[in-house]
Amino acid sequence: MRVDEERAEQRAMTVGWEMAVLGTALFDPQTMEVAEELLPSDFSGSHQIIWSEMLALYRRGALEERTLVEALRSAGQLGSVHAFDAETNGEAYIQQLLTYRGQNIQE
Repeated sequence: MRVDEERAEQRAMTVGWEMAVLGTALFDPQTMEVAEELLPSDFSGSHQIIWSEMLALYRRGALEERTLVEALRSAGQLGSVHAFDAETNGEAYIQQLLTYRGQNIQE
């Protein structure tokens, strides 16, 4: 396997892990009791923005899909969050994250 292919595979695994954490925590905020130890810097790209806002909402007891979307919109960051393939962004991407959780991770 070439170096570029190895990097692409490693990147896909990292992004998949991040999406699973985001989707699981958004679907079931109680999982944040364990996951809140993760820092935004543990994520890449726009996942840093999403995780940072999710942490803030969780600490206020307000973590759910709608409040996350509205918080990102209010901060002017909703349009900045997107899938790494850049095909899905904003509110549609937040909704897509809900499909990446637990054993239901899509490939």
